[in-house]
Amino acid sequence: MKLPSIWLWFLLLVLTWAMLNGKINTFGPTLMRLDGAGTIQRMLTYDPDTYFDIGGGVHAGPDLAWLGRYAPTPESLKAADHEALIAAVVADSGKFGTNDDEWTAVPELKTQPTVTRPAKAFAKNSAELRNGVVSVPEDGGRDIIVAAYVEGRWAFTIVRGNACGTMVGPVVKPCSDETNSDGRWSNMVVSTINTLKAKE
Repeated sequence: MKLPSIWLWFLLLVLTWAMLNGKINTFGPTLMRLDGAGTIQRMLTYDPDTYFDIGGGVHAGPDLAWLGRYAPTPESLKAADHEALIAAVVADSGKFGTNDDEWTAVPELKTQPTVTRPAKAFAKNSAELRNGVVSVPEDGGRDIIVAAYVEGRWAFTIVRGNACGTMVGPVVKPCSDETNSDGRWSNMVVSTINTLKAKE
């Protein structure tokens, strides 16, 4: 009782334990649980309810808040059309890489996407997201990004050669699933999508 600083340290330890175990989340950032190995998977995150609404039932942190200006519209691709788009981009990328002048599968699609450069994907072609926007890098870049509205929701797919990965939206075969079911965004997904951000 003569040493109040000991009680303060004890209170701090109890509060820290409670935060780490999810008992307290009414103030500050919520700390994620420890995994089986005892390491912290992701030290700090924010409650998904406080994320920015970017449309289509999806929330994102401040790095992707700009997507909210281009929220998905009901006018969008059907799932089958989106699958055909991804398959065509993968086929052309596997044969011709990023040399889109030689592509043959994409020009044969029933619903024609817009093929453009990353800097123009949203800045000049955001209205075309309903049919899909294929962002082809220049200057030696390898990653092609397909952005689209699919059934009123966001869809982002990365294509490199004859391989692809679904970052957001419906997973298309044979693409790998890079989405997170808990709504978190990986650093790779955030940095990849941000290459499409219009310069201000």
